[in-house]
Amino acid sequence: MAYFRRRGCTCWKSKCKCDAEKKSECTCGASEIKIKKCTCGAKWSFSLDAGVNPKNGKRKQKTVSGFNTRDEAEKAATILEYELLSKTFIADIQHP
Repeated sequence: MAYFRRRGCTCWKSKCKCDAEKKSECTCGASEIKIKKCTCGAKWSFSLDAGVNPKNGKRKQKTVSGFNTRDEAEKAATILEYELLSKTFIADIQHP
């Protein structure tokens, strides 16, 4: 199961009447409005559980971002899920 989110969206600021800098500071309710189409150029990302680390027992997550639409992110997540289930996923090589 993947978790999807829009990263860095500032569309709520155009509807804000209290001129808040952060969503948590908004008192007029503009931060709660659901916006159907993002116009600020924010990108979508997803996080996916990639298994468990055998050394310490903690779960591993794979996060990928930079998608223009949620649909693109969902398609990429589906491909990654398939690779993980079929054991064909090759993890990025990390240098010490």
